[in-house]
Amino acid sequence: KQTRFKPLIPIAICVLAVLMIVGGFQIYFTPVSVISVDVNPSVELAVNCFDTVVSVEEYNEDGQKLKDALNLQFLNYIDAVEKIIKDQTIQDYLLQDEVLSIVVTGSDAQKDEEMLAAIRNCTAGQKNTYCYRADADQGEAAHAEGLSYGKYRAFLEVQAFDPDITPEEIQKMSMREIRELLAHLSNETA
Repeated sequence: KQTRFKPLIPIAICVLAVLMIVGGFQIYFTPVSVISVDVNPSVELAVNCFDTVVSVEEYNEDGQKLKDALNLQFLNYIDAVEKIIKDQTIQDYLLQDEVLSIVVTGSDAQKDEEMLAAIRNCTAGQKNTYCYRADADQGEAAHAEGLSYGKYRAFLEVQAFDPDITPEEIQKMSMREIRELLAHLSNETA
């Protein structure tokens, strides 16, 4: 009776190996966190459970240029953020008093806080750089509006003062322009 099943053993091993490989790919390429980086270039880094950037999404033309200029996919997220911050285009924006916003979001609050702490550490000393954490449920709403997490967060802040503001208007603005508008609106309200 044992010899009857012997030919099936290699087939079962092959099937198991294929399932493990497919499952491994699925785990590797499944994002668990997103890092939104906005100045005027707006990009989002999708990060897997191994802290690796598995995809980069741009949200405007400048974001596309930044994505094309930097090879961020498959880097550790800290290396990717450092590469973005050190990019000459981003440095030029910061020298012009622009604002760099970095937002971390994901399904695991503790993991997000760890990532945020690491990103704050690598941005320490950078002028006009702000790091935040956002709730994951805002992601779908942000993307539905065509905005990155960072710009969507800013949009919600502005919208609290000006309900007529549109996502399209926010999309065209730099983070500094959004902050200036927010300051102006909050002063008017006060």
